[in-house]
Amino acid sequence: MDKYRILQTSLVVALVLSLVLVIWLGINSGHARAQSKLIVLNTEALAQGIGFFQSDYDRYPTELEFETEELMDSYFEPWPVTQFSSDLCNQSIEYKNFRFDEYSLNVCLPSGYRGLPKGYSEFTVSK
Repeated sequence: MDKYRILQTSLVVALVLSLVLVIWLGINSGHARAQSKLIVLNTEALAQGIGFFQSDYDRYPTELEFETEELMDSYFEPWPVTQFSSDLCNQSIEYKNFRFDEYSLNVCLPSGYRGLPKGYSEFTVSK
């Protein structure tokens, strides 16, 4: 009877641990998907704000200008945008300016979203 009780307790513990693991994986997956959604929305807002900057100055902001809150906060709200770090990347959105008429946004998603893959994607815009 004692061996039966130990086996029964072991099975219950294993089932509870399995259930906890499944719940934890589901929460973690949902959290990564929510972060990816926010990153994509932020990227769309950044592209629109950069377009407004380009309309005002007839060029895209330099990387230094992009990092200057006093200049960019009139184009974005809130500024700076929320960054998320993950196992894949240190920041979720990175702005690069190659020339006055071209820029790129490097986006790192913790989970695939809207057809974009998990990990890095680069979006380059030229006038």
